[in-house]
Amino acid sequence: MLKGTYLDYNATAPLLPVVAQGLKDICDVWGNPSSTHSSGKLARKVIEDARMHVGSSLGLDPQHITFTGTGTEANAMVARGCGLNHFVTTIVEHSSMLENMREASNQACTILGVDDHGRIKLDELDKALAAFDGPALVAIQLANNETGVIQPIKNIAEIVHKHKGWLHTDAIQAYGKIPFKFEDLDVDSLSLSAHKVGGPTGIGALVLRENLHVTPLIYGGGQERGLRSGTSNIFGSHGFGLAAKEIERLNQTYADLKIYRDSFEIVIREEFPALKIAGFDSPRLPNTTLLTCPGLKSEVQFMHLDLKGFSVSVGSACSSGKVKPSRVLLAMGFTEEESGCSLRISMGPSTTKDDINRFSKTWLDLAKSNRHRFAA
Repeated sequence: MLKGTYLDYNATAPLLPVVAQGLKDICDVWGNPSSTHSSGKLARKVIEDARMHVGSSLGLDPQHITFTGTGTEANAMVARGCGLNHFVTTIVEHSSMLENMREASNQACTILGVDDHGRIKLDELDKALAAFDGPALVAIQLANNETGVIQPIKNIAEIVHKHKGWLHTDAIQAYGKIPFKFEDLDVDSLSLSAHKVGGPTGIGALVLRENLHVTPLIYGGGQERGLRSGTSNIFGSHGFGLAAKEIERLNQTYADLKIYRDSFEIVIREEFPALKIAGFDSPRLPNTTLLTCPGLKSEVQFMHLDLKGFSVSVGSACSSGKVKPSRVLLAMGFTEEESGCSLRISMGPSTTKDDINRFSKTWLDLAKSNRHRFAA
């Protein structure tokens, strides 16, 4: 086991103890869920129980849940299989949605900007949809993985449905961090990923409203009601189901983390007024801080903190290691220099007040020793 303080929950969450134990408990379930003998039926029961738990966490019957290999695959299934000709999304969407919509539309996707607070401009969405001669697929994430900014999904849904469109929300980052039910969002489809909530990697889910259908990406044995062929992932599904049973507890745990997050932000902003926090004045996930301190390069912060035992991110997990500005920050009005000085801290269930106090001191010591580098 790695030692240190993990503050990169938006990238992935460690397995919840109940999930880790549950996976050990089903090691002797090895039948093919498509088989009709007793071993297959046992495996099928494991998967259907998991489907029930994931559905229940969203206030849905299990038939609305389609298990996928990843959240990326769930997003791709909607983008490539919705059967619509018009596509609208935002520049701050996760790459798994943005790039699939670009490909599905042959690069003709309408990509909307956001305001300086990271929120979609509702009037621009309305105008974009009014310009089409038919319904559009609109994909707007519930919460941004880099900044934690939460979009006004119900207001967005009202506009999309006024224009007879299909609204998909990537809820992967929000699931387990803020409470919501599928029907309350008024969306038509939704994507999830287990590893963000302490489930295993390699398992996601697509939620479809009744009477909606997507053309499959993968054909073959007809598993998942024909929407996603391939031998079902027993262990992944079981782990996802166990994590889904913990969603209400996780929501409360993350809500409590807001106290730690806010106190940390107050301390660093008082010491360094030039520091910026992305989406500071917007509704955000309670665990997320994306800060930028001009003059203190992301790589310097990351390496120093890593050596001190803190796991953080210089941006979204999928772009870590790529030396280029964050398109999310640029869309919010940050400069390329500011983007190159950004750091994301994302707390989780194991985070304690002591963890944040030690992290705050470590970061402040680094920042103070580099104060002469800061932009005026």
